[in-house]
Amino acid sequence: SENFNHRINSRFEYKIDPNNLLTVLPIIYFQSNNSDNNLNATTIQNSGSSLTLSDINNNNSGYNLSTHVIYRHRFDYPGRTISVDIGLAASQKVTHGDLSSLSQFSSIRMGQNDSLFQKSDYLSNVHSISANVVFTEPIQVNSQLQLTYTPSFSRNTADKNTFNLNPLTNEYSIPDLQLTNSYT
Repeated sequence: SENFNHRINSRFEYKIDPNNLLTVLPIIYFQSNNSDNNLNATTIQNSGSSLTLSDINNNNSGYNLSTHVIYRHRFDYPGRTISVDIGLAASQKVTHGDLSSLSQFSSIRMGQNDSLFQKSDYLSNVHSISANVVFTEPIQVNSQLQLTYTPSFSRNTADKNTFNLNPLTNEYSIPDLQLTNSYT
């Protein structure tokens, strides 16, 4: 298998004045993975034997993008502050899979064969936005009041489609409904 990961984390700060600070935190991740698994097995028993050949190939790729923009304000009154954090995020995962499997069974009475040839595609997307507003107010010398408001919204979709090989057309056109799903 092959794995590739690329990650970038950064931080940018801009001090507007002694009481105001703006911070931006962008994050970028890209990844990909390719795997190929092969099986060649023979089983021999008194009642007969079986031969199994399979090849499973998966290609995965995806990304995660996010950023937080944080504004902090310190009031002239000591200990009184407000900060606003706005977060945006998006991610995607894509998988393409191939499965080829052949099983041959032989026994004293009869021979049997079983095969499975499938292709599958998976796509997942996530988009979100969030906010965090925090206000602090001193109450006494060693205590303070903190008020926090944190709304967020997220939209997720995931689709997986699996198709079996049609032996008449030699195309992957027969949906496997037990392995096919769609979520929003």
